[in-house]
Amino acid sequence: MMNGSIANWPLLFSRAHEYYLFPSTTCNQNAETNHSNLKPGAYIELLDMDWVCHSADNPLPSNSSIRRWSSLLRQAFREIGCPADSPHLYKDQLQAAGFVDITESRYIWPHNSWPEDRDFKKIGRFTLSNLFEGLKGISVSLFINVLGWNMTEVEILLAYVRKEMIDKNNHHFYEVLVLGILFYAR
Repeated sequence: MMNGSIANWPLLFSRAHEYYLFPSTTCNQNAETNHSNLKPGAYIELLDMDWVCHSADNPLPSNSSIRRWSSLLRQAFREIGCPADSPHLYKDQLQAAGFVDITESRYIWPHNSWPEDRDFKKIGRFTLSNLFEGLKGISVSLFINVLGWNMTEVEILLAYVRKEMIDKNNHHFYEVLVLGILFYAR
């Protein structure tokens, strides 16, 4: 998942689609001149998450720590030129780059094991583990260097976010698209 890490998705997609007739034999070629990334007929698959946290029951309350964290995270991504809503643009951007036969699938990833469904419960446990452990790594640089927070402020917010994440009464989830949600294209 690279949502929030790429500033120019259309350029990335167009470069992935271009085929250089004489591929370089070295890895050190200038990326501007060597675009032999995919051969004709090859496929690209993208899986990315929309950083907007949703609730299965009702909208997240305005005082939700996860809602605040998610909103601030997306704000920081925007400020550095890497918007976190990019998965919603992938399909159109892939088409513009020349990809065909694009499919998009959307899934939900629960925040914890709140769902009754066995498979969603398992996904929720994995999501909780990944986010719980990765929360600090995702947040610190953006909150301190972009939003101007100090470490104490970040740690306090993340403590509230973690507390909210493990509460099974909160039926939170993220939308995952393959092509951020699920896309296949060639």
